[in-house]
Amino acid sequence: MMVKGFMFGLISKIICLFFGVFFFCSYAYAEKTTYVSLTPSITEIVYALGAQDNLVGVSTECNYPKEASLKTKIGNTFFVDREKIIRLKPDYVFSMESTQYLLASFKYSQIKPIFFKFDTIDDVYKNIEYIARLSNKTQRSEKLISGIKKQISESKTNSPKKILYLVQVNPMISIGKKSFITDIIQKSGHVSVTSNLNAYYPTISEEFAVKSSPDIVVVNFFDDTRRLGQLFPHSEIIILSDEERDIINRPGPRVYKSVQYFSKL
Repeated sequence: MMVKGFMFGLISKIICLFFGVFFFCSYAYAEKTTYVSLTPSITEIVYALGAQDNLVGVSTECNYPKEASLKTKIGNTFFVDREKIIRLKPDYVFSMESTQYLLASFKYSQIKPIFFKFDTIDDVYKNIEYIARLSNKTQRSEKLISGIKKQISESKTNSPKKILYLVQVNPMISIGKKSFITDIIQKSGHVSVTSNLNAYYPTISEEFAVKSSPDIVVVNFFDDTRRLGQLFPHSEIIILSDEERDIINRPGPRVYKSVQYFSKL
C-alpha cells in the first residue's frame, strides 16, 4: 500500500509539473508581443533591449546591428509592403510621426501603428522605456538609459565653439530648435548657430550662414566644399563619414556617441 501511495503521489506530481510547464509555455507564447519597425533608430533600441526575437520585420534602412539586416524587409520611409506586414501578423508597426500617411490603411486594423518622435535626447529615453514595457524589458531599459546618461554627462567639452550643421549644401538646409541634433550639439557643450530657428530642418540663406560666423561647419552629405571654402575661409569644414552620419542621424541607444563626436571637435 505504501508503494502504491508513493507511486500515486509521484505520478500526480509529474502530471502537475507537466501541465504547469504546458500552461506556462502557452501563456508565455500567447503573451509575446511582436512588431515590425520602419525606423532604424527604433530597431537599434529593440536590439539594445535584447527584444529582437519579438521583431519580425524591418525596413530596408535597418542595418545596425548587422543581424537586423537579416530580418524580413517590409519597406522603407517611402513605401510599405502592406500585404507582407499582414502575413507577418505583428501586433504593432513602429514608425516615425512624419510617416503616418504610409500606415493610414492600418488605422482600423488589429495591427496597431505606433508613431515615435525624436525631438530631443529625452525622447530617446522615452522611446526606450515605451518599447521596454511592450517587450517586458523594463529592468534592461533602466540599465541602458543609465549607461547612456553617464556617457553623455562625461562628454561635455570645456571649449565651446559655434557649429553650423548642414544637412545639405545646395540649397542650404540646417537644423532648427526642433531637431534632436540641436540638442546633441548643446549636450556636447557647443552651440548650434541655428538653434533659435523654430523648425526641424530650416532652409537658410548663404548670407545668414556667413553672418553666423561658425567656428566649425559640419556637412551631413559629401558636397562641393570649394563653395564652402569661399564662404567660410576661417572655419573648419568637416564632411561626415558614412558611419558618423548614421550615428548622428539615428536618435537611438548610440546617441551618446553623437554627443561624444561633437564634444571632441
